[in-house]
Amino acid sequence: MGVVDEEKDAAAEDASSSSSSSSSSFKSALGKVAASALGRALPLLMRARHGAGLVCVRWAEAQAALASFLPAHVVHLDASVDAIDVIERADGSESVRVTFARRDGSAYVPGAGEGLTMMTAGDDAATLHAVHADVLVGADGINSAVRAGVLGDGAPRDNGRVIWRGVVDARDVSDLGSDSSYPEFCPRGATALSASKDSAVGRTTCYMDVSSKDGKLYWAAGCLDAGITEVTPETTTTENTNGRGGYERSRCAATFASYPDVLRCLDATADDALYVSRVLDRPPLFPASSQTEKFAGPVTLLGDAAHPVIPSFGQGANLALEDAVELAVALAPFATVAVDADASSSSSSARNEALKATLRAWETTRLTRTSEAQIASFISGSKSYGEEKLKSAMADAGIDEAALRAHREKFPDANATQEYLISWSPSCGVATTLPELNPKAAMALAMRAASARKCDAEKLSDDVMGRRAACVGVGAAIGAGVFSPSPPPRAAAASVPKPEYETSIVTSTTTYAGDGFRMTLPVGWTTAEQPGVSQSRVALFDASGAKAATIFLEPTASMANKGLASLFADATDFGLKAAGRRNGSLAAARNGSADGVYIAEGTNARGDAPWVEMIAVGCRSGENAKKFNLSQTIRVVSEASVGVGVGSAEVLDGLRAVMESFELTAGASCEASR
Repeated sequence: MGVVDEEKDAAAEDASSSSSSSSSSFKSALGKVAASALGRALPLLMRARHGAGLVCVRWAEAQAALASFLPAHVVHLDASVDAIDVIERADGSESVRVTFARRDGSAYVPGAGEGLTMMTAGDDAATLHAVHADVLVGADGINSAVRAGVLGDGAPRDNGRVIWRGVVDARDVSDLGSDSSYPEFCPRGATALSASKDSAVGRTTCYMDVSSKDGKLYWAAGCLDAGITEVTPETTTTENTNGRGGYERSRCAATFASYPDVLRCLDATADDALYVSRVLDRPPLFPASSQTEKFAGPVTLLGDAAHPVIPSFGQGANLALEDAVELAVALAPFATVAVDADASSSSSSARNEALKATLRAWETTRLTRTSEAQIASFISGSKSYGEEKLKSAMADAGIDEAALRAHREKFPDANATQEYLISWSPSCGVATTLPELNPKAAMALAMRAASARKCDAEKLSDDVMGRRAACVGVGAAIGAGVFSPSPPPRAAAASVPKPEYETSIVTSTTTYAGDGFRMTLPVGWTTAEQPGVSQSRVALFDASGAKAATIFLEPTASMANKGLASLFADATDFGLKAAGRRNGSLAAARNGSADGVYIAEGTNARGDAPWVEMIAVGCRSGENAKKFNLSQTIRVVSEASVGVGVGSAEVLDGLRAVMESFELTAGASCEASR
């Protein structure tokens, strides 16, 4: 990371003498050399001290990578938070009910059009349109609808600053005649920042290498409203109705006319790729303040919804990711407690109180850190203001002199602040360092969110707790324990009817097409899907309606893209382990008809109940699956009762036929398409 302070603003440079101009050019050249050297050295120093260097990633790519790990049914688009109710159950515990609306104002029904339904007998329209959750996490950005319902503190604050930005091919802005594919002002792997010292204009620039292999460069140029050079329609370069082309391009070009690096990036940015935004933030939320006292019930905020920061210290996404990690760790103990409809009222209420206390403790811990990050970002983003203007801006931002003084005593300079922010480790009381964390605990929480019972409406009292909020705005509400039902009881014998699946997709076709695989079903056989976050299941029913097998789908930690070979040496190895899990014996093991498939058969310990299992490892469907190597393990596991009773031989033959027909439609490895 290189940081350069420009000695003069554009107007001063234009009015300077030739000797002064030469001196300024010399200083500018030295500044670029210094920025380049720092840009190369600091990541190495950070790696030596913290174990990792500075990594700059486009948020769109990071978001796509995270979203690609989730099943499609987890992500809902065009769904804005419409209302939030904290509801008191009959046993005294609380839950959250959230309703959603589309952009056109119509009600959004979760699961509609996806083969999913939450409607049960006695549900009214409001219940159908709602999601019931044990916890509501508002992670819906600076204009958070959840925050509006919890804190009601109005719109975010405008800092009086505009930022023009875009992403370009580094080669398009590299120096003419240079062999490098990156420009001198931002070498490969570097981040270069500059800030004008003139408090009247407050110009800042930022350049970042944001690509690991395809040479992308992020650029941003910001300026205070007072320093913008306005343009007339006659000087607008092109007509563009999206507001990001012609007029804004001309304003940026005029404002940064003496910044050749900015102009080079601007010229390389297409109109529809030029983004213009106001710099917004909110006053810091300090622990034990009048605002944080409004947090109550099983509702909390995360990321920019809780602590938006000025984009000068690069901490917005980092803080949100920290929030998510610490919240997962804090709530992990609750994932081990089953949601039991027969649990006593006292135990349910006590668990609910413990959960709310955990949320309040997590908020206090996080706000202690995030408030410091907000102040640091404001100071860093206001370097060009001058002391008096900074003091006034701090007051406008809700940062009083006492808070500023305490922050400066704790962090005397930017290096101390940076060290504090970079040296993060989970601090929610469960563990002190990441290696001590058990990732299975966090994953268990995600799995519980996908498999918990739907809220029992009959147990809810009519007392809605006065925290209803008509919250309109594009947002994301993330609830743990939302609306997927518990698994139905397993069929005891072949004659037992198929149980009802609330969230099921039932088909009577002879081909089942899954995510990256397909198989042929015997005539009359059906499937019922139970989507999950970490693990999804597909129940397989024979022609009589009895459950014959379960298909398990879960992510694969496949070493070096070796697929099934990274899990088992061969089919026999797989069969022996399958027999061991069943406390039975292995009768036969073989490769399937398709590559990358193992099939094993055996009997239970008593030798009176046969079993059959299949396993395969393959790539999931879609471009992101190939890009991020999203391999999955597919297991077909027969029911313990499948080989017992009348017709058992036919069912076993049907399962064998299903497994032999199995094929990977997206490939056994994602590597070839990456």
